Amino acid sequence: MHGFTPQSCRAERACPSLPARSRPVQETKRVPLRRLLASALTAALVASGAALGAAVPAQAQVGEATLSWGVKQSFVNYINGPIAHGSITATASTVSSTAPFSWTAGTSTVDADAASGTASFPGGIHFVGHEGQLDLTISDPRITLTGTASATLYADVVSKSLSSGSFETFDDIPFATLALPAVSKTASEATWTNVAATLTAQGAAAFAGFYGDGTALDALSFTVPVAAPAAATVTTLSVSPAGTSIEGASVELTAAVMPAASGSVEFFDGTASLGSRAVDAGTASVSTGTLSVGDHSLTAVFTPSDAAAYASSTSTAVAHSVSAAPQQPTFQPALSVFLADGVTPYTGQAVYTGDQLVVKGSGFDPAANVGGRGAPIPATLPQGDYVVFGSFLGNWKPSTSAPSTARKVVSQKWALAASVLEQVPTQYQSAIRSQWVEITAAGTFTATLDVKDFSSALPDGTWGVYTYGAGGVVNAAQELSVPVNYLGERPVVPAPALTVTPDTDLDPAGDTLTVSGTNYVKPASDSGFTARFGWVKDTWKPSEGGKNADRPGAVITRVSAAASDSSIAWTDNGDGTVDFEWTIDVSEAAANEKKPEDGNPKLGVFTFGNTASQGTQPDNELFVPVAWAEAEPQPEPTADPKVTVTPNENLDPAVENVLTVSGTGFRGASAINGAYVLFGETAVWQGEGPLPSAGWITQAWVMPGQIVDGAFSLQVTVPAGTLDGSKSYNVATSAAHMLSVTDRSLDTFTPVSVARQGGDISGATLTWGVKQSFRSYITGPIAKGSISLDRVAQNSEGLFIWSNGVGEYDLADAAGSVDYPGSVHLTGHDGQLNMLLANPRVEVTNAESGVLYLDVTSRALDGTVTSDTAVPFASLALSAPVSTEDAATWVNSAATLTEQGAASFAGFYAAGTALDPVTFTFPVGGEVTPVVGVSSSSVAQGGTLTITGSGFDENELVSAEIHSDVVTLPAQAAVGGVVSFAWTVPADFATGVHTVYLLRAGDTLQSALSTTFTVTARAETPGGGTDPVVSQPVDEQPAAQVCVAQSVSGASIQWGVKESFRSYITGPIAKGSISGGWGSGSGAYSADTDRGRVSYGGSVHYTGHNGLLDLTLSNPRIQVNSATSASLILNVQSKGFNGSPDVDASGVVFATLSLPTASESSGRIAWNGASATLTAAGAEAFAGFYTAGTALDAVSFSFPLGAQVACDATTDRALASTGASAPTGALWLGIGVIAFGGMLLIAVRRRQRA
Repeated sequence: MHGFTPQSCRAERACPSLPARSRPVQETKRVPLRRLLASALTAALVASGAALGAAVPAQAQVGEATLSWGVKQSFVNYINGPIAHGSITATASTVSSTAPFSWTAGTSTVDADAASGTASFPGGIHFVGHEGQLDLTISDPRITLTGTASATLYADVVSKSLSSGSFETFDDIPFATLALPAVSKTASEATWTNVAATLTAQGAAAFAGFYGDGTALDALSFTVPVAAPAAATVTTLSVSPAGTSIEGASVELTAAVMPAASGSVEFFDGTASLGSRAVDAGTASVSTGTLSVGDHSLTAVFTPSDAAAYASSTSTAVAHSVSAAPQQPTFQPALSVFLADGVTPYTGQAVYTGDQLVVKGSGFDPAANVGGRGAPIPATLPQGDYVVFGSFLGNWKPSTSAPSTARKVVSQKWALAASVLEQVPTQYQSAIRSQWVEITAAGTFTATLDVKDFSSALPDGTWGVYTYGAGGVVNAAQELSVPVNYLGERPVVPAPALTVTPDTDLDPAGDTLTVSGTNYVKPASDSGFTARFGWVKDTWKPSEGGKNADRPGAVITRVSAAASDSSIAWTDNGDGTVDFEWTIDVSEAAANEKKPEDGNPKLGVFTFGNTASQGTQPDNELFVPVAWAEAEPQPEPTADPKVTVTPNENLDPAVENVLTVSGTGFRGASAINGAYVLFGETAVWQGEGPLPSAGWITQAWVMPGQIVDGAFSLQVTVPAGTLDGSKSYNVATSAAHMLSVTDRSLDTFTPVSVARQGGDISGATLTWGVKQSFRSYITGPIAKGSISLDRVAQNSEGLFIWSNGVGEYDLADAAGSVDYPGSVHLTGHDGQLNMLLANPRVEVTNAESGVLYLDVTSRALDGTVTSDTAVPFASLALSAPVSTEDAATWVNSAATLTEQGAASFAGFYAAGTALDPVTFTFPVGGEVTPVVGVSSSSVAQGGTLTITGSGFDENELVSAEIHSDVVTLPAQAAVGGVVSFAWTVPADFATGVHTVYLLRAGDTLQSALSTTFTVTARAETPGGGTDPVVSQPVDEQPAAQVCVAQSVSGASIQWGVKESFRSYITGPIAKGSISGGWGSGSGAYSADTDRGRVSYGGSVHYTGHNGLLDLTLSNPRIQVNSATSASLILNVQSKGFNGSPDVDASGVVFATLSLPTASESSGRIAWNGASATLTAAGAEAFAGFYTAGTALDAVSFSFPLGAQVACDATTDRALASTGASAPTGALWLGIGVIAFGGMLLIAVRRRQRA
C-alpha cells in the first residue's frame, strides 16, 4: 500500500505518502515523540542492566511492573483469520506479539495500600489487515488506580479510518475502565488478576469504530513491585546559650539525628538559612553571631543521603531572644530647680524665708569623685556631691582654687550613691544620712533645700543653688549653679479675693456678671492664670490633682499682663500681686450645656493656674458660687371647658349627620390624656359618677397632641336612622382614660335637637309629680338631695311639666300616643341615691285606660345600676277628656306603679302603689303652648327660687322679671325649648305674694306667661340670726308594717377576705405583712323580716412592695336583707397602687353575700360559709386588684339575740323604702366604676323596647 508503516510514521513524526494527521477532540499531556523516545530509552536501559532512579512516594521501586492483556480475542482472531489476512507485531522488545500480549520493564508509583498511583508500560502492538486498509497500533499502556475497586487504562493509539483512509492519532486517551478485584500481595509485589476492562467512548473512536462504547474487552492482569518504606528519623535541636543571648555574641546550634543516618542538616532562623553541615556520628553544629536583636524561632532540617533507606525530619522550633548590647552611660551634669511642689519650674520668682526649693540633678556620674580627704568617706570611694543653697561670691568654684570663705552655705544635701554609703564606716553613716540624697545609677538625684538665714548673706554674694564635689574632691564639670531671687522675710500681702456681682437671683434667661479679683499672686509665667464661669466638682483644684474635666467652663478667659482676643489684662500692684475685672454675659441654658452628669457639681466663677501652661497656683484657686433666681411659680392651668356643636338643631334623622365639635378651655392636669367626645341621648349620662362606655351613638378620642392651648376641633358622624325626634340628645365631653372615672372637670353637655318626623300632634304637655312623698324624701333632711331638670319645668306645687310632645291621636277612636322630650334627675345621700326619669310617653289605649312609659336609670341599694328604656312605668285610669275641636285634655288621671316600674324604681315602692296623678294635653294640630313654673310656692328671704319655662322655640330669647319690686333677670336662649333661671331672693326683699313673668320678644306683661310665689321672712336662729325656711310638702308615707326586732351583742365573724390576696401579700413578690383582726359586733336583727344589721370592731392591715401597697379594711358591718342575701359593708383606706387613686371611704358595700340556711339554737342565729362576691364599689376601693364579680373568701357569722328593740330601716324593709331615718352608713353606697377605654366595668342591665 504505502512505503511507510504506522510505526515508522510515529518514529519519524512524518509520513509523506499519508494525509495530514487530524487530532481527535481528546488531547492529553504527553507528546507521542517524547513518549516513543522514552520507551526506547527505557528499553535500552533495561537491556543494559542500569538502575532506574525514579522516586516513589513512601516506597521505592526495586523490580519491574508487568502487564498481560489480549486486547480483545475476537479482534485478534479476525486479524489472523482468512478474511483480514492480517498480522500482529510488537513495536518493542518489551512486548510479546502473541495474545495475550505481555508488557515487561514497566515502572510504577502504585501504593497498593492507598489504592493510588500509576503503572506505565513501554511498547505497543501493531494490528494490520486487509492489505493495510485496517491499521491500528496501541502503544504505551498506563494504568492509574482511582480507588480500591476501580482504575483507568490509558494508551496511545494510531488508527486508519476505514472511511477516509487517513491515519488519526489519539495520545494518552482513557481507553478502558477497569473493575479491580482484591489485590494479591507478597513481600515484593502486588498483583491484580482477571481485571474486567470496558471500552470507553474515546477508546471506541480510536478503535476505528470496530467496537462501540461499553464493549467488554479482554480481561487483563498486572503486577507492580512493592518496596519496604524508608526508616523514620527524629531531629532534635539545642541552642547554646539557651533562651537568650546578647547582641553580637556567638550562638551555637546543635542538631542530633536519631538513628544516626548519614546526610546533612540545614539550620534556619525562621525561613532564613544559617548554613548546612554534614551529620557526623549523629550530630551537626553551626555557630552564628549575626542574630539580630529580638525574638527568633530556630529549626534544623535533616536530609538523608539515602532517601530510600531513611526519611527526612525537621526539629521542633526553639525560641531564642537576643538582647541589645548594653550601652555605656554618658554623663553630662545638669541642674533644674523647682518650687516646693516639685513641678513648677523656678524661673526667677521671688522666694522668701521659709520657702523650699526642689533641686533635680542629672548626668552626675555616681562613680566619679574618688579620692578627697579620706574622711568620713574613705578616699578609695566616690565622694559624691554637695547640693546647697547659699550666698556665694562670683569666684566660688573649688576648681579655680576659690577659698571656702567664698561660699556661705545655709542649707545642704549630700548626693551619694547608696552602694557607696553602705561602705562608709559605721560611725560616720548617721551623719551623712541626715543630709543624704541618692545618686542613682543613671546619675540623677532630687534634693529639697530650705530657704533661710537671709542676714548671713556674703557682701556681694549671690543667693542660689550650687553643686560641687564633696569630701575635698575637685570636679569642675559638676560645679553648677542656679541664682535664686531670695528677698528675705515674706511681705504681708492681703490674701487674694474674688467677688461676683450679682451672685444670687440671676436671671436664667440671661444676666451680666461683674467679676473682680484683688491681690492675686502674680504668676511668673507670661500665661497668667485662668478665669471661668462654669461648674466645679469637689476635686476641681489643680493643686489637689483635679483634672480639667472636673471644672468645665461655659465662659472662659485668661488673665495676663496683656489683653488679647482670649485674655484680659491685669493691673500690677507692684508688690507681687495683681488685680483684674471681668464682665460676662451668662444664661442658665448655656451653663447647663457644660454641666457634668456626675460629681455633684456647683455653679460659679473660679480661677486657677493651668498646670501644663501656667503652672499650679494654689493661692489663686478661688471659687464664688452663683445661683439662678427661682422661677415664679406658674399657676396650674385650670380647666374651663366650653363646647360648640355645628349643626346643633333640627337634625334630620333620615340622613347621616356630620357634627363639628369645637372645644376651648380643655387644659390643665385633667387634659393630660386628652378628652373624650361622645354623642347620644341625654339619658345615657349627665356627669353623675364615672363616664359609662355603653349607650352612646358615636364617640371619639381627642388625643393630647390635638389639643392646642386648650382648644380642639373635630367631626363626629351620626349614622342615618339612629335618631328619634321624640328623644333628647347631646354632645358630652369628659377627661380621657382613667381620668374619665374620677375627674369631672372636663364634663360638658351641649344639647342637639332632632327634627320631629310625621305625627299629627305637636306642642303636647304633660304634668306629673312622680310621687309627692318621694320628692319630699329627696329634698328632706335624710337624703339631703336635689332635683334637676332638663327641658322640663316645675310649677309652684312641685309638679313637673313636659312640653313639646309629638305623636298621633285619633279623637274618634280615642287612641294614640305622644312622646315628650326632657328628663327629671333625682339624687340624694351624696349622690348614692340616683334616679333619672326621661322621655315620657303617654299611650292612650282606649277611652278609660292608658300607660305611662319612661326611660329609667336608677341605682339600687347594693350599688347595681339599672338602665331601662321604654319601661311601662305606670298604668293610667282615664276619665273623660276635656275635648275641643283641636285638643283633648285628661286631668288628674290616676297613676298606679306597675311591676316593671317598681323594679326600675330600685324597690322604693311596691307594684300597685299610687303615684301622683297625671294631667296631659294632646293639641291635635295645634301650636306649642309654653308654660311657666317655680321650684316652690314659697321661698324665704335669702333663699333660692328656680323659675323654669318650656314650650319655647329652639334658641328663642326669653327674659324673666320679678314684680312688684321689679327685678330683671338676663335673657336666655331656649335650649330644647326650655329656659331656667336661678334667682337668690335678696335678704331684704319684701315679703308677700309676688309675680314672675317670662317675656318673649314683643311680649308685654299682659301677654307674657306668669305665675305667683310667696316670699316669707327669714327664720330666727338660736344665735340671733335668721335662716331661710324650707317648706317641705307633706304627703302620705307607705303604710308601716308591724315589726319586732331583737338586740345583738357579742356577735362573731370569720372572714379571710381572699386567700390568693393573702398569699400575694406574704409571698416573694410583695414581700409584705398582714396584721390585725376582727372584733365582736352589736346591732339588731328581726327574725320576722329576715333583716338586720350588726357592726363589728377591728381592722386588718395589709402592706407590701416596701409600703407602696397599703390597704386597711376596718369596722365590717353585715346587713342581712333577706333569708338568702346580705351585704358586707367596710371602711376602706388604701394607698394608690399601679395608677389607682388613693381611697379613704367609709361604708363601702364591699361584697354581696349569698346566705345558706341559717342555724338557730338557744337564742343565737348563725350562717356558716356564706359565699361572698365582690361588688363594683368594692372593686374600686380594692385599688383594682380584682374586678366586680370576683369570688372572695366565704364568710361565717353569728348573732346572739337579746331583748326586743324597736325596728328601724335596717330591720324593716318598709321603713327603708319610705326613707325613714336609718343609721348612717352604706345603704346608698355602691355604684361601681364604669370606665371608658379598657378600665374596670360593671355589668349594666338594659332592657330595650319590645
